[in-house]
Amino acid sequence: MKEILKNIFLVLTLAFVFVACDDKHDELPYTGPRDNAEKLAVGEYVGEWKRVNVRTNAEESGEGSIVFSVNEELGNNVSIIGMESSLDLGLPEGVDSSVCNISRLSSGYLTYWNYTKANPFGFTFYGKISPEGKATITYTSIILNKKTHREITYLYTFEGTKR
Repeated sequence: MKEILKNIFLVLTLAFVFVACDDKHDELPYTGPRDNAEKLAVGEYVGEWKRVNVRTNAEESGEGSIVFSVNEELGNNVSIIGMESSLDLGLPEGVDSSVCNISRLSSGYLTYWNYTKANPFGFTFYGKISPEGKATITYTSIILNKKTHREITYLYTFEGTKR
């Protein structure tokens, strides 16, 4: 009896495998045209940078900008982001740009992010761009104080408008 049940189970498993591997299930459904969010974001956003010392809550601010550009080789929904400010942005020396994923939400907002700490900035970041052209970014960076040789954690935010 056990042998018969094993054979029945084997036959049913094989039938399931053959049905699951047919060509009908190979194509993904159409999701609509590419939105080219990376091209919608292109431009310079000028505004104010703020950084807050996480331990002391001391706040500093300065003027600056974020610039989005496109490199066609990176593909759809990937953008290049550059940041500059009169404030120390916590970027490694000589680094002023990184890549980020970017997507258009159904609300019309563009959202961008890079959650890989191995990116040139050395920290994760995220932000949004409104349909009206207002951009934000938020990230945390740890800076080594050269005088005290202690690490200081800052929370950075930016709000700006497309020029």
